[in-house]
Amino acid sequence: MPKKKSNTARGIYVKSALAVFLIFFFLCAALLGYSVYTLKNPKPGTLTAEQKAAFQSAAVRFAEPPLSSLFWNTEKAGIEKADIHAQSGILIDVKNGTILYEKNADRMIPPASMTKLVVMYVVFQDITTGRVSLDDIVPLKSDAWAVNAPPGSSLMFLAEGQRVTLRELLLGLAVVSGNDAAIAIADYIEGSQSAFIERMNAEMKKLGLKHTRFVDSSGYSEHNSTTAREFAVFARAYLQLYPDAVRDFHSVQEFRYPAVKPIIQKNTNPALGRIEGVNGLKTGFIPESGYNLALTAERGSMNILSVTLGGPGKGTAQGNAYRLEDARILTSYAFDNFQSVSVERGISIPVAVSCGTENAVFAREAGKSGPHTLTLPASASAVTRTFVFKNANCLRAPFKAGDIIGKTVYSADTIIVKEIPLIADRDVAKAGFIKTFFHKAACKISGL
Repeated sequence: MPKKKSNTARGIYVKSALAVFLIFFFLCAALLGYSVYTLKNPKPGTLTAEQKAAFQSAAVRFAEPPLSSLFWNTEKAGIEKADIHAQSGILIDVKNGTILYEKNADRMIPPASMTKLVVMYVVFQDITTGRVSLDDIVPLKSDAWAVNAPPGSSLMFLAEGQRVTLRELLLGLAVVSGNDAAIAIADYIEGSQSAFIERMNAEMKKLGLKHTRFVDSSGYSEHNSTTAREFAVFARAYLQLYPDAVRDFHSVQEFRYPAVKPIIQKNTNPALGRIEGVNGLKTGFIPESGYNLALTAERGSMNILSVTLGGPGKGTAQGNAYRLEDARILTSYAFDNFQSVSVERGISIPVAVSCGTENAVFAREAGKSGPHTLTLPASASAVTRTFVFKNANCLRAPFKAGDIIGKTVYSADTIIVKEIPLIADRDVAKAGFIKTFFHKAACKISGL
């Protein structure tokens, strides 16, 4: 009898052990199956407010610079090099800041009357905040009267007792490059020339410009300084913040002032009305600078800006002829060889995460939200987009919000025209031992 009881107990033990083993086996199989399923079907959870803030903070470091080199090689695309007469120059796609051409772009040269664009930039800031209005009547101090200007100055011919609005002064700056207008505006906006010049320099510093500095508001002094590259950074910011200025001021063909017995002067920009699509911006000349020109032009979807400094010429007629030829060279180079295409940013892409406290994240394109502009060869056809991840389609924790986990590759025909980092939208910490074990096993089984 005792022996029979022992066999019965042993049988119960074996069955119990087998049951436990089967339960354990099926549990492991279920966990493994679940791990494979979640890794192959990533479904990120909704971000909390704290996670959104962390992502936005991390994404700031991916802000694109004001200007950037062309991503692809022009020679390989069959684009021949251009050359200009000016000592220094740069040509950019305004929409994305891509540099299409440059020549000695970091050479320091006085901006001359292109300085007046900075004066307008400061004024438009105050108009935007409501501090001043275009219809304000501006009192004229004696230093703004044309009779007190240096010989040979560009003028709108301000005089004692005249009634002039801020709008008229801005037109006097933009169209005929009036030195008297620059002085009147500086006195009105900041109370003195010195205070206004200090503000001009402060605004350039905010834009990160290290070599652009002013000692007067008209550009008459040879001690004002800039480079083609830095002035392009400024001019692009000006165009982005105050796009209506081109239509309302810089494209105006002639200026009449004063109202009684007006003096009629043509716009100083030699390319305006002569080159297709040219709509601004500003000329400049003093003997120390040569013939300068900041130029904007638009054809179709493409908007370009060129800055040429140190143009040659003996006398205004010859200087303008060289400026005009350089403008033709650069506008033809831009519009014949390049095109701008607006592309919606890639959607948020769910990506599986192994060995992490969360099973999935969204990969998002770095940079600002909304569409971005790609600069392509003029001959290119449709743009294609490919997502490339560092670890196939499965990430390994841990990582932080904003960490680069892949890239978006934009191609036109056979040319890669842009690569943009893909970044994680949240922090993911490393999981515990059990989850890590099953995720590693799941990755091997599923080939992730």
